[in-house]
Amino acid sequence: MRARSHRRPPEAAGSTLIEILVSIVILSFGLLGMAGLQATALRNNREARQQASAVRLATDLAERMRGNPGVALRTNPGSNPYLQSRTRAAPAAIAADCVVARCATPDRVAVWDIGEWLQRV
Repeated sequence: MRARSHRRPPEAAGSTLIEILVSIVILSFGLLGMAGLQATALRNNREARQQASAVRLATDLAERMRGNPGVALRTNPGSNPYLQSRTRAAPAAIAADCVVARCATPDRVAVWDIGEWLQRV
């Protein structure tokens, strides 16, 4: 009887090394894809927070204007403090505190609203 040899056939030698290298390449592509997805998710999350903040600020200004309809419905930009343009300078400071002391006119309330809103922006 002849002793059996436990040697591999010559064509199978080195195949496990190639399989490992291919699996490492595939794994690295997967990890790069996951890193790209994470970066995209972070960017989209930041953009969503900024959009939510803009919606809150716009809602706040709309509520302020709704509370002062006599001034807010004026169509002349010169007499309506709520209508801001790029050429018109924003109020440097809040004119009067309409929370502590009562504002005398709706125009003063509008100037105070815009000044306070611009500080929040």
